[in-house]
Amino acid sequence: TSFDINDPEQLKQEEQDLIVAIAQNPKDVASYQRIAQVYVRMDQVSDAIEALEAALKLEPDNLRMTKRVEALRQRQAVKQL
Repeated sequence: TSFDINDPEQLKQEEQDLIVAIAQNPKDVASYQRIAQVYVRMDQVSDAIEALEAALKLEPDNLRMTKRVEALRQRQAVKQL
């Protein structure tokens, strides 16, 4: 079966799977990036930012992630207006 990013049930399952993956391997930057994408799809921007910040602690020189966090913070700020 293919993963449907628009299916809330599949998103929730993917979130749970990634939480387990991160618990088993807390230094896997890719899992943090994937769960951040899931959180964005679920409109949980603050959780996405948190996940990316955790990944940035492991890869502080990752410019793409830094820019992604900045973009998400701006998106969050606009939503709060």
